Amino acid sequence: MKKTVRIFILAALALALASFPALAGESFTLHALGAEITVGTGAAVDLGDLRNISIFARVTAGSGTVNPFDVWTECSVNGSTWSECSLDDRVEATTTGAGPHSDNTIKLIAETAVTTSGSYAARVTSLSKFIRARWNIAGSTPSETFEVIVLTK
Repeated sequence: MKKTVRIFILAALALALASFPALAGESFTLHALGAEITVGTGAAVDLGDLRNISIFARVTAGSGTVNPFDVWTECSVNGSTWSECSLDDRVEATTTGAGPHSDNTIKLIAETAVTTSGSYAARVTSLSKFIRARWNIAGSTPSETFEVIVLTK
């Protein structure tokens, strides 16, 4: 009886620690709100069979001389070889309303100066199994505080 109980507990523990793919309606953080000063990459998220997502970025602070400040998403079929995801839409919310951008179909954020606040959104309908955020921040003592969230559909 003790051996059966141990096997059951080990199986339950393994199931609890297992990574499951995303489900429709879930949200995931690709970059938690925080300051970055250079190039970086967020953790990968397993999207499973989902191929339609919305991506949101929010910038809350910036300082220094920043050029560029870019954020994009990368896709992978296997979690080890990555390429840029193509965005179907990219919108930046402004004080005069939201406006679509056609200047870049890959970067969610494509700024050439310090950004102290901003909201960005994009839709992607053709994805690989895995997604992650990637960013590039350069300049003289650059700093950008931002977050990137994915909402599955």
